[in-house]
Amino acid sequence: MANLKVKQLHFVVPVDVYGKDVGFFFGYNHRQIADILLKADSKSATQIREQILKETDEDYHGVTFRSDNAAILIAMHVVPETCREYSTLVHECFHAVEAIMENIGCSHDQAGNEPWAYLLSYLYEEATKKLAIYCP
Repeated sequence: MANLKVKQLHFVVPVDVYGKDVGFFFGYNHRQIADILLKADSKSATQIREQILKETDEDYHGVTFRSDNAAILIAMHVVPETCREYSTLVHECFHAVEAIMENIGCSHDQAGNEPWAYLLSYLYEEATKKLAIYCP
């Protein structure tokens, strides 16, 4: 049997401790993501959808969108397989951490930036766990 590969995948990682969610979309273009977000009945999804539709440049490895209340959507054109693609995932997870931490008032220049590091580790671990199910 041919080796089947997942071409598109999306899921949400809840960040319960801060009351936030991070959506991950792999393998979709902007229009496809916007269409999926139509099914979500929330102000945050509407804000992110509007941002995505305004973004005309889709020539990127990864991109992070955020709503006013720091709901986050990370998009990559591919389901990660290579080291470079996974490094892009880490990069975008960092932007998600920035948005969440700024929203809760935890600046990166404070003496204690461990919450940033822990949240980055959490987001990356949860995303890779979900990816591992479909991308052995």
